[in-house]
Amino acid sequence: MDSRFELLGPWDSGVLPSPDLLHDVPGELRQHHGPGLRRGRKSVMEEQRDRTCDLYRTDPNLPHRFNHPECFHGYREKADHPLYRTSNQTYGSRGPTVHEIQTQFKGSSRRFLEAMLQSGMSEIMVSTCP
Repeated sequence: MDSRFELLGPWDSGVLPSPDLLHDVPGELRQHHGPGLRRGRKSVMEEQRDRTCDLYRTDPNLPHRFNHPECFHGYREKADHPLYRTSNQTYGSRGPTVHEIQTQFKGSSRRFLEAMLQSGMSEIMVSTCP
């Protein structure tokens, strides 16, 4: 075996080599010891495959999107301002994980709104013009 591959060290140390070192690693080594496949710990990609109900007690009627947080789209990195970055930009740039998503879902009904509209109170409730 080439000495370059012995320098990479144990993967469970938490230190991963740079990607340009791994392009020469034979396929069988990369398959078992590549980045994100550390022993004993899950990578971020493996954690995203977990379902919320696998880790937390959830409502049995929980919609699919809350059990599979990878379904949420629209989170991306926007071009940063050259002088500052707000905490909202940092927090909003990543999608939710199974640890941050809700475990219950209580859908709201429209009974109150429909009763108010039928009773003629639509002018008071819904004001679209000043």
